[in-house]
Order: sequence, then structure tokens, then C-alpha cells
Amino acid sequence: MNIEDVINSASSYQQLAINTFGGKEKNTFYNLPIHHVNPHYVRPHFRQGKYISGYWRDGDGNTSINTYNGYYARNPRH
Repeated sequence: MNIEDVINSASSYQQLAINTFGGKEKNTFYNLPIHHVNPHYVRPHFRQGKYISGYWRDGDGNTSINTYNGYYARNPRH
């Protein structure tokens, strides 16, 4: 499932409203089941007895290429 599927399946949202006089945008999305995650380094650790090396988590799926855009993830409750 990609970010567009999550947004389209959100139970309640309102469209983005733009004030055409001031050129300012007002984000009026509510209760979307997603959040933005900034890219970050994951320290080495043990998970279920297995050692996990440290790596850069940026959401592109390739830990050898470091990007700085981040990614969107589902909220834990959804």
C-alpha cells in the first residue's frame, strides 16, 4: 500500500484550502492514519536474540543510499 492508497482510504478528511488573496495555504486534513518520519540513523541493537547492524533509515528501501526526504508511515493505532 502506498501513500496515495492510505490517503484515499482515510475515513474523514477535508480538501486543502487556499486563500487566493494572500497566497497562503491552510492544511485542513484531519484524522489521516499516517505521519511523516524524518530520516534517521538506527543504532546497532539486538532483536529477538539477533544482532542488527546500524543503518540509515530514510524510506527509500536502500540502506546504502542516504536520502534526506523521509517517508510516510501508518500510525500505530490504524
